Amino acid sequence: MFKTSHDVVVKDAAAGIVEACFATLQQIDRDGDVILPGAIPHGSAVVISAFGHKTWEGAPPVGTGTIREVGSEAIVSAEFMMDTAHGRDAFNTVRELARRKLGEWSFSLQ
Repeated sequence: MFKTSHDVVVKDAAAGIVEACFATLQQIDRDGDVILPGAIPHGSAVVISAFGHKTWEGAPPVGTGTIREVGSEAIVSAEFMMDTAHGRDAFNTVRELARRKLGEWSFSLQ
């Protein structure tokens, strides 16, 4: 299952911290799926993958995050691994896409 959403906010560029809405709850998406409130446990720890969900294929993660629901949105508070080249590169890409209002986040379930 893959979902995309907009709304990325850089909270601390030096530390690589961002917040992103990655799903809107109780809304039919373009695949006809609906995510119900409570479907994603509050406080879930997640691994942040580079574009294309490459951690599933053995690529190293670029960060970690924590998920929470706020109203009708699923929000991730993410911290990129700024002490690694792939973490910094991923953060810089996310930051620049957000600045241009083109950033999207997606998630997948294993």
